[in-house]
Amino acid sequence: MTEELEFDDLSRQVDRARQHMRTLEILMRYTNNVPIDAIVEEFKMSRTQVLRYARLAGLPKRPKGFDPEIKAKTIEYYKQGMSLKSIRNRLGVSEAYISKTAAAEGLQLRRPRREEKLPTGVYQLSKNRKRYGARIDGKHLSTHASPVAAASAYLKALKRKGKK
Repeated sequence: MTEELEFDDLSRQVDRARQHMRTLEILMRYTNNVPIDAIVEEFKMSRTQVLRYARLAGLPKRPKGFDPEIKAKTIEYYKQGMSLKSIRNRLGVSEAYISKTAAAEGLQLRRPRREEKLPTGVYQLSKNRKRYGARIDGKHLSTHASPVAAASAYLKALKRKGKK
């Protein structure tokens, strides 16, 4: 009976020691600025738990936002005229972050999209409801949800007109 009790006590002590070692590993990674998502993935725990361990250990909160180097690179690439998409792919930041950073620096914001050029014989019926029409000689032929469908209707009407 005494041996069983000693074994149980020893087993609990080993479990506690393992838990302490795990907590120390988590705190070391947090201190070394390993991304919290990577810690969560490695230790199969929640972000909240990682942050709780850090607070209980008295570690300071990490600053929000991106590394100042990423911010500087974002501004540099933006000034060079790189597209938002290529900056996003190169630095791993969102297009919204790029725009906000550029605006905060006082840079002129670029339009993310260009106006689409419609094919001959196709026109946009309304701005808010993307509807397109096909027309020949000023006469409206049909209404479509896409410019491609309207262009197709225009080409078919041209062929029919040519046969008459």
